[in-house]
Amino acid sequence: QDYTTYASLTYRQYNNLVDHLAARISTHLSTALAGADEKIVCGVLGPGGTDYLLAQLALLKLPNVVMFPISPRNSQTAVEHLIRLTNTRLLLTFTPYL
Repeated sequence: QDYTTYASLTYRQYNNLVDHLAARISTHLSTALAGADEKIVCGVLGPGGTDYLLAQLALLKLPNVVMFPISPRNSQTAVEHLIRLTNTRLLLTFTPYL
């Protein structure tokens, strides 16, 4: 690999990616968000990094959505318990954690 080359985005490009992801997520939550006065919990389960941050920011942009980060260091049983306990309606995750 060539470690002297860097991929980069302007803030506008990054913000556009976040907005696009937020719009895609909102389509999955459209019925839950329609006229909802209460907050909807959406979890993010991942190792961190750029994609994880992108998912978190997208959820933070949605109205009536509470972003709930879940550490992959938790056991599967613990993750399942947290999802039930918080009434998580949508879980964003990455391939290794499916």
